[in-house]
Amino acid sequence: MKNHIILLFFVLNLSCSDNNSFSEEIENEEELSPEEPEEQGTAYLNQISSNISSSTENIFDFTDFNNLFSITADGLLQLWEIDYIENKSMIEIQVESGSIIKLTSTEFDKENESSTTEETIVSYNDDGLITRIETFYNGDKVQEYSIVHNLSEIDFIDLIDDRNRKVTLDSNNNLTSFYQENIDFTILFEYSDGNLIKKTLNEANILTYQYDDKSNPFNSDVFLNLSTIKCYLNVIGGWEFLFYDENNVFSNSNNIVQFTVEKNEFGGLQSNTFIYNYNEKGFPIEKSNENNSITVDYIYTTE
Repeated sequence: MKNHIILLFFVLNLSCSDNNSFSEEIENEEELSPEEPEEQGTAYLNQISSNISSSTENIFDFTDFNNLFSITADGLLQLWEIDYIENKSMIEIQVESGSIIKLTSTEFDKENESSTTEETIVSYNDDGLITRIETFYNGDKVQEYSIVHNLSEIDFIDLIDDRNRKVTLDSNNNLTSFYQENIDFTILFEYSDGNLIKKTLNEANILTYQYDDKSNPFNSDVFLNLSTIKCYLNVIGGWEFLFYDENNVFSNSNNIVQFTVEKNEFGGLQSNTFIYNYNEKGFPIEKSNENNSITVDYIYTTE
Protein backbone atom coordinates (compact mmCIF):
# COMPACT_ATOMS: atom_id res chain seq x y z
CA MET A 1 0.00 0.00 0.00
CA LYS A 2 1.56 3.25 -1.14
CA ASN A 3 -0.15 5.34 1.48
CA HIS A 4 1.92 4.44 4.54
CA ILE A 5 0.41 6.10 7.62
CA ILE A 6 1.40 5.93 11.27
CA LEU A 7 -1.63 4.56 13.11
CA LEU A 8 -1.53 5.66 16.69
CA PHE A 9 -4.61 5.44 17.13
CA PHE A 10 -2.31 8.18 17.47
CA VAL A 11 -4.16 6.83 18.62
CA LEU A 12 -2.82 6.34 18.78
CA ASN A 13 -1.21 5.55 24.54
CA LEU A 14 5.83 3.79 26.58
CA SER A 15 8.70 3.20 28.60
CA CYS A 16 11.41 0.96 27.36
CA SER A 17 14.45 1.72 25.29
CA ASP A 18 15.19 -2.00 25.04
CA ASN A 19 13.03 -3.42 22.23
CA ASN A 20 12.98 -6.89 23.79
CA SER A 21 11.82 -5.78 27.23
CA PHE A 22 8.19 -4.99 26.38
CA SER A 23 6.69 -8.35 27.36
CA GLU A 24 8.83 -8.66 30.48
CA GLU A 25 7.76 -5.26 31.76
CA ILE A 26 4.10 -6.05 31.21
CA GLU A 27 4.43 -9.37 33.07
CA ASN A 28 6.77 -8.29 35.84
CA GLU A 29 5.46 -4.82 36.65
CA GLU A 30 5.61 -4.58 40.43
CA GLU A 31 5.87 -0.90 41.26
CA LEU A 32 2.77 0.13 39.33
CA SER A 33 -0.73 -1.20 39.71
CA PRO A 34 -4.13 -0.42 38.25
CA GLU A 35 -5.03 1.19 41.57
CA GLU A 36 -5.44 4.85 42.33
CA PRO A 37 -2.34 6.98 41.56
CA GLU A 38 -0.43 8.40 44.50
CA GLU A 39 -1.72 11.59 46.09
CA GLN A 40 1.44 13.64 45.50
CA GLY A 41 2.74 14.77 42.11
CA THR A 42 1.18 14.47 38.67
CA ALA A 43 -0.19 11.08 37.59
CA TYR A 44 0.41 9.90 34.00
CA LEU A 45 -0.97 6.97 32.10
CA ASN A 46 2.06 4.69 31.89
CA GLN A 47 0.67 1.36 30.67
CA ILE A 48 -2.31 -0.42 29.28
CA SER A 49 -2.08 -4.06 30.32
CA SER A 50 -4.32 -6.34 28.26
CA ASN A 51 -5.34 -10.00 28.35
CA ILE A 52 -5.73 -9.98 24.56
CA SER A 53 -4.68 -13.07 22.60
CA SER A 54 -4.34 -13.94 18.94
CA SER A 55 -7.72 -15.71 19.08
CA THR A 56 -9.63 -12.65 20.31
CA GLU A 57 -12.07 -11.16 17.80
CA ASN A 58 -13.88 -7.84 17.41
CA ILE A 59 -10.92 -5.63 18.34
CA PHE A 60 -11.91 -1.97 18.70
CA ASP A 61 -8.69 0.08 18.62
CA PHE A 62 -5.14 0.30 20.02
CA THR A 63 -6.45 0.52 23.59
CA ASP A 64 -7.35 -3.20 23.40
CA PHE A 65 -3.64 -4.09 23.23
CA ASN A 66 -0.66 -3.83 25.58
CA ASN A 67 0.74 -0.29 25.48
CA LEU A 68 3.72 1.36 27.15
CA PHE A 69 4.19 5.13 27.41
CA SER A 70 7.51 6.72 28.37
CA ILE A 71 7.32 10.24 29.78
CA THR A 72 10.22 12.70 30.02
CA ALA A 73 11.18 14.55 33.22
CA ASP A 74 9.24 17.51 31.79
CA GLY A 75 6.09 15.40 31.62
CA LEU A 76 6.03 14.90 27.84
CA LEU A 77 5.60 11.76 25.78
CA GLN A 78 8.86 10.52 24.26
CA LEU A 79 8.20 6.86 23.35
CA TRP A 80 5.09 4.77 22.73
CA GLU A 81 5.05 1.01 22.26
CA ILE A 82 2.08 -1.09 21.16
CA ASP A 83 2.13 -4.90 21.13
CA TYR A 84 -0.24 -6.03 18.37
CA ILE A 85 0.36 -9.75 19.07
CA GLU A 86 1.88 -10.61 15.68
CA ASN A 87 3.85 -7.38 15.40
CA LYS A 88 4.97 -4.57 17.67
CA SER A 89 5.18 -0.83 16.99
CA MET A 90 7.64 1.51 18.67
CA ILE A 91 7.03 5.22 18.07
CA GLU A 92 9.67 7.76 19.07
CA ILE A 93 8.53 11.35 19.50
CA GLN A 94 10.78 14.38 18.90
CA VAL A 95 9.60 17.68 20.35
CA GLU A 96 10.65 21.26 19.68
CA SER A 97 9.14 24.41 21.21
CA GLY A 98 6.27 22.44 22.69
CA SER A 99 5.18 20.72 19.46
CA ILE A 100 5.92 17.36 17.91
CA ILE A 101 8.21 17.80 14.89
CA LYS A 102 9.05 14.17 14.14
CA LEU A 103 7.55 10.72 14.65
CA THR A 104 9.75 7.68 14.01
CA SER A 105 7.74 4.49 13.89
CA THR A 106 9.51 1.12 13.80
CA GLU A 107 7.35 -1.93 13.23
CA PHE A 108 8.69 -5.36 14.17
CA ASP A 109 7.25 -8.48 12.54
CA LYS A 110 7.63 -11.20 15.19
CA GLU A 111 7.18 -14.15 12.83
CA ASN A 112 9.65 -12.97 10.18
CA GLU A 113 11.91 -11.19 12.68
CA SER A 114 12.04 -8.22 10.34
CA SER A 115 11.37 -4.52 10.77
CA THR A 116 10.37 -1.45 8.80
CA THR A 117 10.79 2.20 9.68
CA GLU A 118 8.56 5.15 8.91
CA GLU A 119 9.45 8.77 9.64
CA THR A 120 6.98 11.62 9.64
CA ILE A 121 8.31 15.19 9.60
CA VAL A 122 5.94 17.95 10.69
CA SER A 123 6.53 21.66 9.89
CA TYR A 124 4.80 24.67 11.44
CA ASN A 125 4.32 28.38 10.72
CA ASP A 126 4.94 31.18 13.23
CA ASP A 127 1.39 30.77 14.58
CA GLY A 128 2.02 27.11 15.45
CA LEU A 129 -0.19 25.75 12.66
CA ILE A 130 0.96 22.66 10.76
CA THR A 131 1.92 23.64 7.20
CA ARG A 132 3.65 20.54 5.82
CA ILE A 133 3.80 16.81 6.50
CA GLU A 134 6.39 14.54 4.89
CA THR A 135 6.56 10.78 5.33
CA PHE A 136 9.52 8.50 4.58
CA TYR A 137 9.22 4.71 4.43
CA ASN A 138 12.52 2.88 4.91
CA GLY A 139 14.27 6.08 3.83
CA ASP A 140 12.20 6.79 0.69
CA LYS A 141 9.78 9.71 0.62
CA VAL A 142 6.30 8.32 0.02
CA GLN A 143 4.15 11.36 0.66
CA GLU A 144 4.42 15.12 1.04
CA TYR A 145 1.52 17.46 1.70
CA SER A 146 1.34 21.23 1.87
CA ILE A 147 -1.34 22.22 4.38
CA VAL A 148 -3.05 25.54 3.73
CA HIS A 149 -5.18 27.13 6.47
CA ASN A 150 -8.02 29.46 5.52
CA LEU A 151 -9.94 30.23 8.72
CA SER A 152 -12.17 27.19 9.32
CA GLU A 153 -11.06 25.39 6.14
CA ILE A 154 -7.84 23.44 5.57
CA ASP A 155 -6.62 22.25 2.16
CA PHE A 156 -4.28 19.27 2.04
CA ILE A 157 -2.37 19.66 -1.23
CA ASP A 158 -0.57 16.52 -2.42
CA LEU A 159 2.87 17.44 -3.74
CA ILE A 160 3.60 13.93 -5.09
CA ASP A 161 0.32 12.48 -6.40
CA ASP A 162 -3.14 13.81 -7.18
CA ARG A 163 -4.76 12.97 -3.83
CA ASN A 164 -5.88 16.32 -2.44
CA ARG A 165 -8.21 16.54 0.55
CA LYS A 166 -10.24 19.31 2.18
CA VAL A 167 -11.49 19.55 5.77
CA THR A 168 -13.41 22.04 7.87
CA LEU A 169 -13.07 22.74 11.60
CA ASP A 170 -15.42 24.11 14.24
CA SER A 171 -14.56 26.85 16.75
CA ASN A 172 -12.91 24.25 19.02
CA ASN A 173 -10.70 22.98 16.16
CA ASN A 174 -12.65 19.73 15.92
CA LEU A 175 -12.79 18.16 12.48
CA THR A 176 -16.36 18.67 11.18
CA SER A 177 -16.13 17.59 7.54
CA PHE A 178 -13.76 15.79 5.19
CA TYR A 179 -13.85 15.71 1.41
CA GLN A 180 -11.78 13.44 -0.86
CA GLU A 181 -12.14 14.97 -4.29
CA ASN A 182 -10.80 12.21 -6.51
CA ILE A 183 -13.58 9.81 -5.44
CA ASP A 184 -16.19 12.34 -4.27
CA PHE A 185 -16.42 11.00 -0.70
CA THR A 186 -17.57 13.15 2.23
CA ILE A 187 -17.53 12.43 5.98
CA LEU A 188 -19.36 14.62 8.51
CA PHE A 189 -18.43 14.65 12.22
CA GLU A 190 -20.64 15.73 15.14
CA TYR A 191 -19.62 16.53 18.74
CA SER A 192 -21.24 17.09 22.12
CA ASP A 193 -19.61 18.12 25.42
CA GLY A 194 -16.14 17.70 23.93
CA ASN A 195 -16.79 14.20 22.55
CA LEU A 196 -17.14 12.83 19.02
CA ILE A 197 -20.69 11.45 18.89
CA LYS A 198 -21.37 10.73 15.21
CA LYS A 199 -19.69 10.11 11.86
CA THR A 200 -21.66 10.05 8.62
CA LEU A 201 -20.06 8.86 5.37
CA ASN A 202 -21.80 9.88 2.13
CA GLU A 203 -25.05 10.52 4.04
CA ALA A 204 -25.86 6.80 4.39
CA ASN A 205 -23.13 5.17 6.53
CA ILE A 206 -23.46 6.15 10.19
CA LEU A 207 -21.38 5.42 13.32
CA THR A 208 -22.38 6.77 16.73
CA TYR A 209 -20.62 7.02 20.12
CA GLN A 210 -21.78 7.34 23.73
CA TYR A 211 -19.62 8.29 26.73
CA ASP A 212 -19.35 8.18 30.49
CA ASP A 213 -18.93 11.35 32.57
CA LYS A 214 -15.39 10.51 33.77
CA SER A 215 -11.98 11.85 32.72
CA ASN A 216 -10.30 10.49 29.59
CA PRO A 217 -6.61 9.85 30.50
CA PHE A 218 -5.54 10.28 26.85
CA ASN A 219 -6.82 13.87 26.76
CA SER A 220 -3.69 15.18 28.49
CA ASP A 221 -0.90 17.70 27.94
CA VAL A 222 1.49 14.72 28.11
CA PHE A 223 0.56 13.86 24.52
CA LEU A 224 1.14 17.41 23.23
CA ASN A 225 -0.45 17.86 19.77
CA LEU A 226 -0.42 14.14 18.95
CA SER A 227 -4.19 14.24 18.47
CA THR A 228 -3.91 16.85 15.71
CA ILE A 229 -1.06 15.06 13.95
CA LYS A 230 -2.88 11.73 14.13
CA CYS A 231 -5.99 13.36 12.69
CA TYR A 232 -4.01 14.99 9.86
CA LEU A 233 -2.30 11.69 9.01
CA ASN A 234 -5.71 10.04 8.80
CA VAL A 235 -6.94 12.86 6.55
CA ILE A 236 -3.96 12.19 4.28
CA GLY A 237 -4.65 8.46 4.46
CA GLY A 238 -8.15 9.01 3.12
CA TRP A 239 -11.73 8.23 4.00
CA GLU A 240 -10.95 4.67 5.18
CA PHE A 241 -8.59 5.92 7.90
CA LEU A 242 -11.01 8.57 9.14
CA PHE A 243 -14.12 6.40 9.03
CA TYR A 244 -12.60 3.19 10.39
CA ASP A 245 -9.73 4.28 12.64
CA GLU A 246 -10.37 7.79 13.94
CA ASN A 247 -12.29 7.49 17.24
CA ASN A 248 -10.95 10.81 18.57
CA VAL A 249 -9.35 8.96 21.49
CA PHE A 250 -6.77 11.68 22.27
CA SER A 251 -9.31 14.52 22.17
CA ASN A 252 -12.51 13.19 23.73
CA SER A 253 -13.28 14.63 27.16
CA ASN A 254 -14.71 11.34 28.39
CA ASN A 255 -14.42 7.59 27.80
CA ILE A 256 -16.35 5.66 25.13
CA VAL A 257 -18.98 3.32 26.61
CA GLN A 258 -20.93 2.51 23.47
CA PHE A 259 -19.91 2.36 19.80
CA THR A 260 -22.79 1.62 17.43
CA VAL A 261 -22.72 0.81 13.74
CA GLU A 262 -26.04 2.28 12.63
CA LYS A 263 -25.31 1.42 9.01
CA ASN A 264 -22.15 0.59 7.08
CA GLU A 265 -22.39 -0.70 3.52
CA PHE A 266 -18.60 -1.22 3.43
CA GLY A 267 -18.54 -3.74 6.31
CA GLY A 268 -15.68 -4.49 8.68
CA LEU A 269 -17.04 -2.75 11.81
CA GLN A 270 -19.01 -4.11 14.76
CA SER A 271 -20.80 -2.41 17.62
CA ASN A 272 -19.02 -2.46 21.00
CA THR A 273 -20.04 -1.82 24.61
CA PHE A 274 -17.47 -1.01 27.31
CA ILE A 275 -17.64 -1.14 31.11
CA TYR A 276 -15.14 0.74 33.32
CA ASN A 277 -13.98 0.75 36.90
CA TYR A 278 -12.60 4.07 38.16
CA ASN A 279 -10.40 5.43 40.90
CA GLU A 280 -11.68 8.16 43.21
CA LYS A 281 -10.15 10.83 40.97
CA GLY A 282 -12.50 9.77 38.17
CA PHE A 283 -9.92 8.08 35.92
CA PRO A 284 -10.51 4.57 34.52
CA ILE A 285 -8.41 1.79 36.01
CA GLU A 286 -10.08 -1.11 34.19
CA LYS A 287 -12.03 -1.50 30.96
CA SER A 288 -13.88 -4.59 29.75
CA ASN A 289 -15.64 -5.19 26.46
CA GLU A 290 -19.07 -6.83 26.62
CA ASN A 291 -18.68 -8.12 23.05
CA ASN A 292 -15.52 -10.16 23.61
CA SER A 293 -13.21 -11.33 26.40
CA ILE A 294 -10.80 -8.36 26.31
CA THR A 295 -10.09 -6.70 29.65
CA VAL A 296 -7.43 -4.03 30.13
CA ASP A 297 -5.92 -2.29 33.15
CA TYR A 298 -4.94 1.38 32.99
CA ILE A 299 -1.74 1.76 35.00
CA TYR A 300 -0.55 5.16 36.18
CA THR A 301 2.73 6.48 37.48
CA THR A 302 3.44 9.68 39.39
CA GLU A 303 6.21 12.16 38.58
